[in-house]
Amino acid sequence: MKWRIVIVAALGLALILYLVEFVGLGAVLSAAVSIGWSGFAVLCAYQLALFFLLGSAWYVLMPRESAVRHRVFVWARMVRDSAAEVLPFSQFGGMALGARAAILHGVSRPFAFGSMIVDVTTEMLAQIAYIALGVAMLSARAPHNSSAESLTTVFAIGLGLAVIAGGLFLALQRHGHWMTAKLAARLLPGVATATAAVPAALDEIYRSPARV
Repeated sequence: MKWRIVIVAALGLALILYLVEFVGLGAVLSAAVSIGWSGFAVLCAYQLALFFLLGSAWYVLMPRESAVRHRVFVWARMVRDSAAEVLPFSQFGGMALGARAAILHGVSRPFAFGSMIVDVTTEMLAQIAYIALGVAMLSARAPHNSSAESLTTVFAIGLGLAVIAGGLFLALQRHGHWMTAKLAARLLPGVATATAAVPAALDEIYRSPARV
């Protein structure tokens, strides 16, 4: 496992260096400097506002009797996204670290991972809707030629496959507890009790469709 991580990380670093060399280091530095400190501050403020919104979306999935505060989920979401950016070679790295950050602040293990699975699912479905909007705009605005029609067809097929995949993922969470238990075991290695309780946490979350 360690050697695999080292090899993939080295390949990723090599790709980054190639892209910087291909684009030109001067162009990269020029783009970074051009926004200035004020522009950088605006980007940071925008990202913080986005984390607040994403953390809130995760927070509302918790049971009403939960005593964990809203800011815990904002912080855990920041950890999750940061880890996913730093560890792109780890399939579940960001998800696992984000959930563990919530656990350290008082969220029970089953609900930390169960709510995160639901949060990832709703985010995926929202992205599918976003893609559908893009495909609709493309078909309405693109010039009517063979290239545009072929591109629209490819996107429409991809969208259809994404809808099927999203529906299957949602159905498996609701009716395929073996899959959610397996996913929880991947995220919670060696914690059998918490792993077994994740499907029950999912059922409790989905019993409140308004919150989802």
